[in-house]
Amino acid sequence: MNNINPDQHINDINETLLTGVTRSQVYQRGQLATAQQDWLAEEVPVALVYNGISHVVMMCTPKDLEAFALGFSLSEGIIESPRDIYSIEINQTCNGLGGAN
Repeated sequence: MNNINPDQHINDINETLLTGVTRSQVYQRGQLATAQQDWLAEEVPVALVYNGISHVVMMCTPKDLEAFALGFSLSEGIIESPRDIYSIEINQTCNGLGGAN
């Protein structure tokens, strides 16, 4: 897991660790205005398909999808061990991503 210090300046963070876009917000209190930049997480629909049958569609960040598919499959009892998976394919479509086991 990537540990990102919330106090770290946004420009000092390795952008390959993040998935999303930045957004600027101006806060005003009386005569004082302060601009801050923050990250908005990117989420895409991810369909998990087992043996050609769609099982679930989840919203998640489009990083580490193989680990996501493995963890979901284990926690839902679809597989008993990582050895039960013969292949994982990630396919991007116009509506999101699909992971096939």
